[in-house]
Amino acid sequence: MSKTKVLIAGSNSPILAMDLQNQLEMFDCKVNVIGELNNLMVSVSLDKPDVVFIHFHEFTHNAIDLSRQINERFSIPTIFMVNLDSFKDVVESIEDQNILGCLDIPINSKQLTYLLQQV
Repeated sequence: MSKTKVLIAGSNSPILAMDLQNQLEMFDCKVNVIGELNNLMVSVSLDKPDVVFIHFHEFTHNAIDLSRQINERFSIPTIFMVNLDSFKDVVESIEDQNILGCLDIPINSKQLTYLLQQV
């Protein structure tokens, strides 16, 4: 069985990205991390991940469009890492999009397990 390939993108917090990477590696995932969303489409094209985690925060409002493009061009699901208390409007706005889900920050391992099972 091959490892699930995961791309983490857009995190403005190295600690958050490292925490998610460590948890994903405990699930035997192969993880790649990119800090900015500028090269996200190139990274998706080259890495061909099974799922993309995008950290949604005040500097990544183009994340919804990028997620839509990833799904349309590559048929790869995306998961937003988001502080649900701060961005409830985002969660409501993506409900009609083809986004696999939202991972609340701080990361909840049960929620992460559920989302990985959907990939």
